[in-house]
Amino acid sequence: FVFALYITLMVLIVLNIITAIFVNDALEMSQAKKEDAVHAARERREALFLTLRSLFHQCDVDSSGTISKSELQSIMEKPDLVACISELDIGNLDTGTLFDILDING
Repeated sequence: FVFALYITLMVLIVLNIITAIFVNDALEMSQAKKEDAVHAARERREALFLTLRSLFHQCDVDSSGTISKSELQSIMEKPDLVACISELDIGNLDTGTLFDILDING
């Protein structure tokens, strides 16, 4: 009887250890996937920022360092800007609304 109890206890201990190993591996994989997703989102945001910056520099035709409403209108139909705006998930904005949102001087 004692031997059967000992064997049963040892089997349960071994199964518990095996289960713990699998759970630990699953948690590590999940954490790695979350870190990869955060890193990918950061890279997309940086690429989006660089694209927007380039587009706005191209838009500033008089090299004043600022963008007028007419200069913004000139690039509103570019596919790159349309893609950037859709990536930002700010919806379909007309030029005036977008200019008002971005205007820091009021």
